[in-house]
Amino acid sequence: MSAPGEHTPPENGGRYPVESEFNAGAPMHPLAPPTARRRRRGRVVALVVTVVVVAAAATGVTVFLTRSKAAPQAGAGGGVAPASYASFEAEYPATKGAIARINTIGCNGSAYVGTGFAIDAHHIVTAGHVVEGSTTLSVTLDGNPVPTQIIGLDASGDVALLQSDNALPAPYIPLADSAPAVGERVAAIGFPLGAGLTLTQGSVSALGQDLTVNNNHLAGLVQTDTALNPGNSGGPLIALDGTARGIVDALNTKANATGYAIAPQYAHSEVQRWIATPESHPLPLCNAPSPYVAAGVPAPPAQSPTMTPSAPSPDRVQVTESAASAQAPAVLAISQRYYNAINAHDYDAWTATVTSQRASQQSRASWNQGYRSTHEFSVVVTAITPTGADSATVAMSFVSTQDPADAPSDLPVTRICWQTQLPVTNLGGDARIGTARSGATTKNSC
Repeated sequence: MSAPGEHTPPENGGRYPVESEFNAGAPMHPLAPPTARRRRRGRVVALVVTVVVVAAAATGVTVFLTRSKAAPQAGAGGGVAPASYASFEAEYPATKGAIARINTIGCNGSAYVGTGFAIDAHHIVTAGHVVEGSTTLSVTLDGNPVPTQIIGLDASGDVALLQSDNALPAPYIPLADSAPAVGERVAAIGFPLGAGLTLTQGSVSALGQDLTVNNNHLAGLVQTDTALNPGNSGGPLIALDGTARGIVDALNTKANATGYAIAPQYAHSEVQRWIATPESHPLPLCNAPSPYVAAGVPAPPAQSPTMTPSAPSPDRVQVTESAASAQAPAVLAISQRYYNAINAHDYDAWTATVTSQRASQQSRASWNQGYRSTHEFSVVVTAITPTGADSATVAMSFVSTQDPADAPSDLPVTRICWQTQLPVTNLGGDARIGTARSGATTKNSC
């Protein structure tokens, strides 16, 4: 398989962009011994890590789970000293560039969207359930693909840390190392329902909150009246001093304005530990038992508010709700034909989906050799940006498997996650896919 920027197969990093909301638990109370804290929380997360809605039997409350290299100089995300803002209206434009959109494909084949945030030039924090139970993962900052790897995952505490070998541009949102004050103004920034970036404001309602979900106890949560939705999972609960005062985690759907975040002091200590001693968590992360079996409740349909209603075949191209537009049907149709041709190893069918310029860049012999063992799947269209009346730039992610001998020379592995942005023309007629511009494609082993 040729590298995307070299006029060969589409280059996309793979993970699905719809969010199945999220984490079932909250970090244990910061004063509890770390091991005990993780054990208590672990019992819960094992039950609900992929659950969309779970009933809390003991309290009658329904908790909506929102899945959806250099160490920093000053703790967990101290690359830039936090600023002080007079209002969230002033803070939002100054910090929104630090918010990461995390697209994943779950082990059940469903697509999810979550949020994360850059704490320094190489690290992105998110909730553990955003990445746990995933087969692929792709991250974008300001719409730009960011290759990352998971270097920290505390499933019991629902915290995860991603690292990028490439320097992430400022701004950054450092994690606070102490609890917020009750009454402190906070805001949640993220991708609710898998749509565009939003900010909602509120305040800290309480600290050290406990929840019981499926007879399992959760403790140490920050409670907020800030409006939260699936897709906000993993995003920052940000204060006016520019720091994250919590990691958005869960929503009580049976009460008004009652959401929960992972306590910052717990997440801060975990992140510092991972930065000092990185762990390895290669994908897929599908080893945990089914939460539905453990919880003794029927598994719901494989869908979420931001994905197509049914779990499609991995070979079917999907378009996220946030990418829906008048051009989406034509983009979906030409993309499906394109990947079908690759997977059928049919050069003639492939040339019928690409521009004449792109077809001329690859002979039948070189194409057949490059794709002879390639299978591309879990294709997701994450954004469609019109460039004309019948043309657009299409952001996509996908996964490829191939014999290492047929993989790109700089990444000779069996499984690769891709992200790319491809030009598509003539969407009103015989649509064609062009060649990705230089730098528009990223890939990593997954």
